[in-house]
Amino acid sequence: MCIVFAGFAAKVMVHRELKLRCYFALRPPGLFEATGELSDAAASVPEYVQRSCAVLNQRIRWVPELVLDARGRRCNDEAMSDVKLFGISLSSYVQGVCAALHEKGVAFEHVQQPPNSEGQLAVHPYGKVPAFAHGDVVLCESIAIMDYIDRVFDGPALSPADAAGRGKMMQWLSLFNSYMYGDLAAVVIPRLIHGPQGQPVDEEAVAASAAKVRRHFELLDKNLGQTAYLAGEQCTLADFNAVPLIQYFTLTPEAEKGLEGLGNVSRWLAAVLARPAMQK
Repeated sequence: MCIVFAGFAAKVMVHRELKLRCYFALRPPGLFEATGELSDAAASVPEYVQRSCAVLNQRIRWVPELVLDARGRRCNDEAMSDVKLFGISLSSYVQGVCAALHEKGVAFEHVQQPPNSEGQLAVHPYGKVPAFAHGDVVLCESIAIMDYIDRVFDGPALSPADAAGRGKMMQWLSLFNSYMYGDLAAVVIPRLIHGPQGQPVDEEAVAASAAKVRRHFELLDKNLGQTAYLAGEQCTLADFNAVPLIQYFTLTPEAEKGLEGLGNVSRWLAAVLARPAMQK
């Protein structure tokens, strides 16, 4: 990421004494009943941040327990595997690759390390997330990684078998990463990171980006009025690539207007998020 929450996650992992707004964005509301030091200040947190806590906590429940080593990284507790995914779980792109691995039923070791750490620079030339290793094969960039996973491992196909369907999948992967990602991130980052940390938010810039997101969603809704998923009747890599960041957008105040009347997008989001691979 090219990731949404990388810098924020690194701060959470390194600084245990984060202030209320930063902590609350990561923890369920019940935290404030259990910690008297923070309970009096909970009312100052925006309501939309409170509503988002359950979803965020599900996605990043590993963060509070992380202890980084001297290289700024730590592996999870899964069994060692010759398949390794490098990058923090807060990244929407990492989440997409995780979904592809789970959908294929691939056992893997998830190495939780932030971008630009020594460990990540060893597997990605620019220190971004995700990166991936399968034996001697080392790859970076989520599209390349997901395509490799689909081609190499057994399990359900995550790409259409026909050339036209595969072309459409690749089209939506490119459209999302090239045109939609930046506008979505320009809403998600101020609302779910900067605002909760008490940093100033440029409301005009957020509003302008939200208007662009609405147009992106209208395009998606038109396409999804013809097919169940982005590339056809089959859930593919294009869907796993797009949904994690859009889910983050649904946690912002702009989501209500951004998705209003777009039933096809709402139906699609619910269908992808309901898949077992997206629940792990």
